[in-house]
Amino acid sequence: MLAKKRRIKNEGDEHSWRDVALVVFALAVLTAVVFCRVLFAGFITLDDPTYVMQNPHVTGGLTIANIRWALTATHGANWHPLTWLSHMIDYSIYGPRAGGHHATSLLFHLANVVLLFLMLRQMTRCTWKSAFVAALFAVHPLHVESVAWVAERKDVLSTFFWMMTLWAYFWYTESQMPSRIVAYVAVVVLLALGLMAKPMLVVLPFTLLLLDYWPLGRYSKLKRESGKTGEPVRASVMPLIVEKLPLFLMSAASSVVTFVVQKKAGAVGPLEEMPLQIRLANACVSYVAYIGKMLWPVRLVPFYPHPGYDIRIGYVVASLLFLLAVTFVTIRLRRRFPYLLVGWLWYVGVLVPVIGIVQVGSQAMADRYTYVSLIGLFIIFVWGMSELVKRWASEARGGSRKRIHLAWITGIIIVFALAARAFVQVGYWKDSFVLFSRTLQVSPRNHVAHYNLGVALIDTKRLDEAYAQFAQTLQIEPGYADAYYNQGFIQQARGRLDMAIDKYRRAVEINPRLVQAHNNLAICLFAKGDYRSAWQEVSRCRALGFEPHPGFIKALRQKMIEQGIQMPDLD
Repeated sequence: MLAKKRRIKNEGDEHSWRDVALVVFALAVLTAVVFCRVLFAGFITLDDPTYVMQNPHVTGGLTIANIRWALTATHGANWHPLTWLSHMIDYSIYGPRAGGHHATSLLFHLANVVLLFLMLRQMTRCTWKSAFVAALFAVHPLHVESVAWVAERKDVLSTFFWMMTLWAYFWYTESQMPSRIVAYVAVVVLLALGLMAKPMLVVLPFTLLLLDYWPLGRYSKLKRESGKTGEPVRASVMPLIVEKLPLFLMSAASSVVTFVVQKKAGAVGPLEEMPLQIRLANACVSYVAYIGKMLWPVRLVPFYPHPGYDIRIGYVVASLLFLLAVTFVTIRLRRRFPYLLVGWLWYVGVLVPVIGIVQVGSQAMADRYTYVSLIGLFIIFVWGMSELVKRWASEARGGSRKRIHLAWITGIIIVFALAARAFVQVGYWKDSFVLFSRTLQVSPRNHVAHYNLGVALIDTKRLDEAYAQFAQTLQIEPGYADAYYNQGFIQQARGRLDMAIDKYRRAVEINPRLVQAHNNLAICLFAKGDYRSAWQEVSRCRALGFEPHPGFIKALRQKMIEQGIQMPDLD
C-alpha cells in the first residue's frame, strides 16, 4: 500500500523507459568523456607499487595460491580480499600496462553512476532529479582521485557493492514472502562482498535506516499503524532496527578486524602523538572543508597534511557552530523537507569512519573519502533547488515556463562546469611527475609530495635531484623513515657505504619494521667487513617475515665461518 501511495504522489514525474535509457546513455557518455584520459595515464609512486607493480601476489595473476593469500592478507594495513582479487584479474589480463587497470576502475565508476541513477529513481520516482544527482556524482572533481588512482580501486569496487546492496534492499522493502527472504539474503551477501572490498561499508546499515525515513517512507507507515493500534511510536519503529541487526553485527565485526589489522601494521596513530581533542577539532574543520571543496573544487591534491597542534581554534569554533546550526535546521524542517535531514545525516554519517577520530595515516582529509558521502549533499542540492524553482516559477505571471527553462539551463551549466574542472583534474594524474609537481604548487610544504617526487626521480636515475627531494621531505617531517631509507639507497648506489649505513640506521630507528632498510643495511655492513652486525640485520629481516637473497646468505655465512664468528642462528 505504501509503495502505491508513493508512486501516485510522484506520478507526474514518471517517465518512460525510453527516457530512462536516454539518461543512462547521456550519463555514460559524459562520464567517459571526462575520465577518458585515465586510459593513457601511468601508475604513480604513491601506493600503486604496494597494490600492483611490486606485489608478487598481484603480478603472479589469479592463481590458487594467490587467491588463498588474498583471503588472508593484511598487506597495505587492510583486509580487503575482493580488492586484491580485482587487481590480480587485471594483471592477468593487462599485465603491467597501466591503461588496462585504469579502464577497470573507470568501468566500475560508470556502473556506480548508472546504478545510483536507477536506484534513486526507483526509490523516489523522480527521473530528472535522480539524473541530476547521478551527473553530479559522475563528474565532480572530488571524485577524480577515486577513479584515476589505481590503488584506490577499493573505492569504486566497494561502492559498486554499496549500490547493489541498496537495490537489493529496495527489492526487500517492496516484496512479499517468500521473495522477501531471498531479497534479504541478497542484502546480506552484497554487504559482505562490499566489506571484503573496503571496510568503508560499515556505515551502510545506518544509511538504510535513513532511506527508511525518506524516500521509502517506512517510518511514517509504521507510525500510522501504531496510531491505529495504540502502540507507542518508539516501539513501532523497532522492527526497522531489529531487521538490520545482522547487518550491524557484520559491520561491527568488520570494524574490529580493520582496527586490529591497521593497529598491527602501525597505521593507527597513538593518542600520545595525536590527542583526542586535536582529532575532534580536525574532524569539525574537515566536515566543513569538504563542503567548501564541493562548492568550489580547486587546489585538489592527493595528500592534505594534518595541521596537528597548529590547527586554528577560530576555524574549529566556526566549523562546530556551522555543523550544529545545519543539524538543527534539518531536524526542525524534517517533516516538510525530509530529504534535508536524510541528505545531511548521510553526509555526516558516511564520513565518520574516515573523519580522523581514529587517525589512520597522517592526512587531515582526503578527496577519496567524499566518493559516497557527497551523495547526501547532492540530494539536498537537487531536491532543494527543485523546491525553490517550483516556488519561483509559481510566483511568475505567465512566465513560469521561462523560469523553469532558466533553471534547467543553470543546472546544465553547473554540471558541465564541474565536468570541465574534473577533466583538468584527471590530467594531473598522468604520472608521478605531473601529479606531485602540481601538488607542490598548491601545497609547497607537502612532505608526501616531495617524497613521492623523489621516488619518481630515482626511477629515472636522476639521483641528485631525488636526494634533494628527500632532504626537503625530512626538513618538513624529520621522522619520515622512508626518506632516510631512500637517501641510504642513493648513497649505496654511489658507493658511499658509511653514509648509506648511517641513513639506513636512522630509518630503522624510526621504523623498526622497515624490512628493506634492514636488508640493505646488512649488504652494506657485509661490504664493510662487519659480518656480525650484518648477520644481526639478516635475523631482523627474518623476524619480519622477509628472507634475504640466498646467495647473499651463503656468502655471509661463509665469511663468518672463515673468521670463526659464532651466532645462535648461524646454522
